[in-house]
Amino acid sequence: MIKKISSILVYFFFTLAIYVGLMVYNNQEKLLFKNEEINLKHKFLSKHKFQEIYVKTADGGFIHSLHFKALENPNKKLVLYFHGRGANLSADWDDVIENFLSKNHDVLIMDYRGFGKSRGALSEQAMLSDALLIYEKAKETYHPKDIVIYGRSLGTGIATYVASEKSNASCLILEAPYFSILDVASNQFAFVPKRIFYFVLKYHLTTNLWMEKVKIPTYIFHGKKDKLIPLEHSQMLKKIDDHLIDLTILDQGSHNNLIYLESYQEKLEAILKSK
Repeated sequence: MIKKISSILVYFFFTLAIYVGLMVYNNQEKLLFKNEEINLKHKFLSKHKFQEIYVKTADGGFIHSLHFKALENPNKKLVLYFHGRGANLSADWDDVIENFLSKNHDVLIMDYRGFGKSRGALSEQAMLSDALLIYEKAKETYHPKDIVIYGRSLGTGIATYVASEKSNASCLILEAPYFSILDVASNQFAFVPKRIFYFVLKYHLTTNLWMEKVKIPTYIFHGKKDKLIPLEHSQMLKKIDDHLIDLTILDQGSHNNLIYLESYQEKLEAILKSK
């Protein structure tokens, strides 16, 4: 009897794992991204002055970005910002932009394909190559040593990839990063074997593997109360290079409130002043 019940449970969980795997495979863009395109004639609103920049991609698409400049910045320093999954550039970015302009750093922030005015077929390789294109665009105006690569949430993997390819940048700053998307999926569906996600997911975004190749100073901010991407992800990333990677754990931090915490602001200002 016990053996029969055990067999039924094994079959049940195996079937459930396959079902979840198929669901994730068929809907992973919707699960991973909250992307929405906007009309190319859309007029952006911000209290800060900005310039719209378009960069053509090799496959016929184009990436749209916004370039904000600090009022007093003779040294031409830049934060190259890769945002999370939940918004495009038509959202209210004033708090994020002000966070860097007030510290005398310009900001260049891009939309991924299928977000905002950016166009083209979305894939992991496309996101990574587009991010490198934006970095090269930034180099037309800024010296690499004056470019801070910054990623938040989904954008942390992309930022880390850019830093792994561009060892002459100033530094890498990650806000609520993940070890890999495979690990995020495993956290969300703990009953599904991780190896299933390896085959099911089109997007692996292996921050951990790219971090092994990063040669510039790296600063990580993570909230203790982050329920979307647990603190353990950042702790595992720090172990990759304990000397190169500086981890700041924010006791009152959740996934979306870090920039409003005084301890975050003090540490970020110290980092940017040193660059």
